[in-house]
Amino acid sequence: MEVEFDPTDVLVFYFSTSTGLFKVDKREESVVPVKLDTTGLAAPTALSMSDKGFLLASFACGSICIF
Repeated sequence: MEVEFDPTDVLVFYFSTSTGLFKVDKREESVVPVKLDTTGLAAPTALSMSDKGFLLASFACGSICIF
């Protein structure tokens, strides 16, 4: 599991597991993680957050995506 915090919003963070990529916004009434759409991609292998708030995720299939 990897966790990345949004540098522009301390109440938002992202995490990855072997089942997918998730976003949590602590301002929401429900703190249930929202699964991001990664259809067609393998399991996330690494996360990195830019200082502008863009999430960079790499996947086991070799793809890299910006969220």
